[in-house]
Amino acid sequence: MKYKVLDLFCGCGGLSYGFIQAGYQVLLGIDHWNDAINTFESNHKGSRGIVSDLINETPSTIAQKTGIEKIDIIIGGPPCQGFSIAGKRIVNDERNKLYKSFVAFVDFYKPQAFIMENVPNIVSMGKGLVKDNIIEDFERLGYKVVTQVIVASDYGVPQNRKRAFFIGLKSGKQFTFPKPILINGD
Repeated sequence: MKYKVLDLFCGCGGLSYGFIQAGYQVLLGIDHWNDAINTFESNHKGSRGIVSDLINETPSTIAQKTGIEKIDIIIGGPPCQGFSIAGKRIVNDERNKLYKSFVAFVDFYKPQAFIMENVPNIVSMGKGLVKDNIIEDFERLGYKVVTQVIVASDYGVPQNRKRAFFIGLKSGKQFTFPKPILINGD
């Protein structure tokens, strides 16, 4: 059985493409940018892409439009301009609330797991207040949540990119991040 995946704020689908390569079934990707969804559908044969603004679209409306009622894993990276080091880093920035839409989808579908990725600053903003609020939102839904900032190149990705990951499991078990892989005997 392949686990069914929903990719929120999917962009062109880089994160979900990795899930496909790992043997998961990506049912749906949602993003507000039409060109990104066109690319997503081109690279995700058998997956559906929807252009939608997730601030204004509810999970139940998406379920009605798609007929998708069961999801095993929700993944995605809510827009992060408000958390970015390049931005003004204002805790109350409206864009920072887009993760609430991610939370609403987790609440609606109650998947076995979720993976939310974002810029590293999300864990330190407001002296950790933003990170703590995100974790509390998911823990209220019954998930055991861990977070860690990882560097993509430590895991074989040819990119020196840092990202913060929030991973939650419904089972009550705690996810353990894998150790970085060694390349060329390093």
